[in-house]
Amino acid sequence: MVELVVKLGLKREPGYLYFVGHGKLYRTKLRFGRRPPDEPEREIGPEDVVVDLGITQDPDYDYFLDNHGDIRRTRREGPALMHPPGDYAESEEDRQRKFERFREKTKDLVGPCELCGKPVPGRVPPGQPRRHHPRCPPSG
Repeated sequence: MVELVVKLGLKREPGYLYFVGHGKLYRTKLRFGRRPPDEPEREIGPEDVVVDLGITQDPDYDYFLDNHGDIRRTRREGPALMHPPGDYAESEEDRQRKFERFREKTKDLVGPCELCGKPVPGRVPPGQPRRHHPRCPPSG
């Protein structure tokens, strides 16, 4: 869903790319093709600011200049939605609890054969012996 953030009514000039960053609207000249090797890479500076919007940008949204010259935003989806690692990092206790739950769920999936001691993958029905195969040779 697209939300209106700031109503500007700005008239776009052809040949420029408009973008929102750090609470400001910038524009830069469109370039087609490759930059000549002897031409230095151009950085965005204060002369490129069209208007200071006076907003704090939410990192969960993309901000853009629409066709009517207003600033709108849309919610980011998928891999573009990035949070700093500290926002959702697990504690050691959480990791340990998760591991214990996993072990509890999978405890009867793998275990030693009652006769030869080799690991037996798969669930064993209750009351059935855990064996490698029907005629597993006894160890020893």
